[in-house]
Amino acid sequence: MSNPNLYGDPDTYQGNNWYAGSNTSTYVHTNSGVGNFWFFLLSQGGTGTNDLGNAYTVIGIGIEKAAKIVYKAETAYLTSSANYTQFRNATISAATNIYGANSSEVIAVTNAWYAVGVGNKYVYNTTISGASQMCVGSSATYTVNNAPTGFTWSCSSNLTKTSGSENTATFTAHSKSSGWVGIRVGNVDIVRKNIIIGTPAGTISGPYDLSCNCLVYPTHPCNYKVKAMSLSESVSSNYIEWRVIPPTAEFIWLYVGENPVVSFLEVGDYTVQMRWKGTCGYSQYTTKTIRIPENSFYSYSAAY
Repeated sequence: MSNPNLYGDPDTYQGNNWYAGSNTSTYVHTNSGVGNFWFFLLSQGGTGTNDLGNAYTVIGIGIEKAAKIVYKAETAYLTSSANYTQFRNATISAATNIYGANSSEVIAVTNAWYAVGVGNKYVYNTTISGASQMCVGSSATYTVNNAPTGFTWSCSSNLTKTSGSENTATFTAHSKSSGWVGIRVGNVDIVRKNIIIGTPAGTISGPYDLSCNCLVYPTHPCNYKVKAMSLSESVSSNYIEWRVIPPTAEFIWLYVGENPVVSFLEVGDYTVQMRWKGTCGYSQYTTKTIRIPENSFYSYSAAY
């Protein structure tokens, strides 16, 4: 049952060794390898790629539960002329009847059939609700909706689960960066909610042409117009900081705020950096490296 191909039988519906001839006896007995392998996966679990090219993961439920589901399907739902699609539907109905909708048993039955090429894999309608941003040292509580039976909570390495009940859990953030909380069945995360920890960096874009008033600034090789972009909060320009590296560079801030203009007095390579202060304090600096060639007029600009 674990390897029908070894005996010349198929382990995938219409896959290798599938008999498509007209001999009814051969058709039934040869192609029963698909059902055999399905039962093996249902009881023992397994991962792999079937003959149709579909990767699968099945979390086994044990031979006793698998046998109970098959017995229920055969005695309550199947007829002697049933095909594999009807066999699949019958076993899903049996698992639902015995263990309940969205149970780990229903999931295993469905995914085992997908593994052997019959029907689609289980589609989770599980979601996680809760905050999308946390500050370092703060905690937030998350709730799972339409949870499958037998699930556990999981999280990224910069979060720690500090408490929880059946369908809710509280996590504490302890370092900046992207994070997530998830719902796991067996060793597989079936859904994750992404979380921003700390204040995320913004972005700077460019270059764009900028009309340089050479009558007013006749000695400036180039003006650059920059603006904070892709900030996750609406903030005052007083909470946006800019700087130029190297700090000894010859430049003039003509205007500083959300949309500053910096005029470089020498050709060369420079780095413009920006950070902003949000709910969780200052972000990391966003960096834009620029080159001022001779006799050039360019600008950096961005919008949010």
